Formats: sequence, structure tokens, C-alpha cells
Amino acid sequence: MIDVEYADFFRGRLKLRHLVVIIMIVEEGTTIAAAERLHISQPAITRILREVEDILGVELFERTPKGMQMTAFTEPFLKQARAALSHIRTGVRHLQELADGESGHVYVGVHLSGAGHLLSSTIRRLKEESPHITVHVREANPSGLRSLISSGEIDFYISRFTESDPRTLPNGEPLHFEPMFREPISVVAAEEHPAVAAGRPLSLRELAEHKWVLPVKQTTLRKELDKAFSLAEVPFIKDVIECSTFTILHDLVRQGKYLAVVPQTMYQLMDGVEALHVQDLDLGSHTGMVWAADSPLSPVVRRFQSLLLDGARRLREPL
Repeated sequence: MIDVEYADFFRGRLKLRHLVVIIMIVEEGTTIAAAERLHISQPAITRILREVEDILGVELFERTPKGMQMTAFTEPFLKQARAALSHIRTGVRHLQELADGESGHVYVGVHLSGAGHLLSSTIRRLKEESPHITVHVREANPSGLRSLISSGEIDFYISRFTESDPRTLPNGEPLHFEPMFREPISVVAAEEHPAVAAGRPLSLRELAEHKWVLPVKQTTLRKELDKAFSLAEVPFIKDVIECSTFTILHDLVRQGKYLAVVPQTMYQLMDGVEALHVQDLDLGSHTGMVWAADSPLSPVVRRFQSLLLDGARRLREPL
């Protein structure tokens, strides 16, 4: 049985460098590549790996001609190692921000959603209050955002959220969801698109015959659309481009050949585009903030979140 006590850390048996080395070997695939990334020798990497395996009493890797292959013990250890380093990194940053007073950093993630205008206006408000605070914005799909939370690279992210979305990080740490608003979804097309020219409500079966630009399959909005087609017993769209970049999506729709499904506030930013009246299609889920429930947020991040909630209350359909 693996038995690692606090005393093992106090006596220096298990060190942070051990965690870092295991993570690097997994990410790079070989001890040579891991050594190059950490700017140390390959024998040093091998020695540190042996130290970890001796402490844990299990083998974390199988040495093969193709590189280091993970064993059944690697993934559970890896998840907790990443979480531990994430918490330490976040804690150090929070202490630095407290010491700096009015300065600090906010790391926020976002996925293609109607929250873009709210986010930009909130950043402006925060900078007016505290010019020395730096806001870092990262864009990724939902699974990517959860990975960024898990690694401590972002404090929280803004995304659409439904009951079926994951409630935990890959390491099992619970996620907290703070709803901000519920926003309707529009199916849009260029002004000259045949669907607009029809001048009448259209069925999902009719729309399925057209070309679409859709969010990637991992997104909440895509799952909602898939479910709507399934409930209507309509075969799903065959001619699809998957895209999560607003500018490209907008350009494809404006070319006149594609339909797209977008949040209402995003539609309002699209010129040369019309919203269609679709029969029996009611899409709309909560957009809100997501973060690791067990990770304390800094005062700077909390202030930014309060400004986001205040801005959300001004939207058309607040909770």
C-alpha cells in the first residue's frame, strides 16, 4: 500500500521537483525530451524518476524502444500532481497580489458565446477602477477550458452550461457554476440566402438540407442543437463546417451559402445577416462563470466577477 505522510514532505523525500518531472515525462514522451525542456541532464531525469517510484513503491512508466509508456498508476498520480502544482502556483500568485495592493492579475477563459461584449465592457470597468491590474483572456473549447482550470493557467472561464455538462475536473475536483444570464439562440443566414428569401417559418427538416457552420461537438450549444434534431426525428445536417472563431464564422455566413446558430448578442454584432424563424426550435441555456470549487479566488478576481455579475443584470434576459 502506498503511504505518503506529511513527514515525507518535511523530510524531503517527496519534492515538488518529483511532481514536475513526472508531468514533463508524460507531456514529452521521453526522458531525453523532458530533460531538454527542464534544462537538466537526462541522467538527472532518470534518477529523479527512480526516486519517485521508490517512494511510491510502484512503477509509473514502462521503458520501451518507443519511449516511456504510462502504467496503470501514472494517470491517477498525474492528475493529483497537476492539481497540487496548480494550487501552489495560484496560492503564490494570490500572495503576490495581496502584497502589491492595487495591482494584480486576472486570468479568464472564454468560449465562443454571447458573453464577448459583456467581458470586454467589464474589463474596461475594471481598468478604470484599477489601471494596474492586468487581465489575461484565453480562448478555448469547453474541454480545453477545464484543462486550463486544472493546470491553474486561468482563474475561471465564461461559458454556456447545462445540466449534462461535467461537474468535475479531470482530477475529480468539483466545479462551481455561477449563472449570469440566459440568452436565446438564433439561426442566422446572409440576407440573400434562400432560407431568408422564403419569407416564412422553416422547419428543421428544411434547414437540414442547407450548409451549416456549427460549434464543435464538445460545446453546450452543439449538444443542444443535436438534441433538438433528435427530438424532432430529423436526420442531422450532413454538410457542416465546425468553427469556434467568430470572425471566420461571420465571413462564411456573409458569403451567402451557410447557416449558423449563434447567441442573440453575437447575432446583433453581425452585419449583412438575418435571423430565421424556425418552427419548434427553442434553444437557450445559462451562460455563467465556472471555476474550481475548492480553489480560493483572489480579491482581484472576486472583484472582476462581481463586475461581470453587475453587467449581466443589465442584459435583456437576466435571471
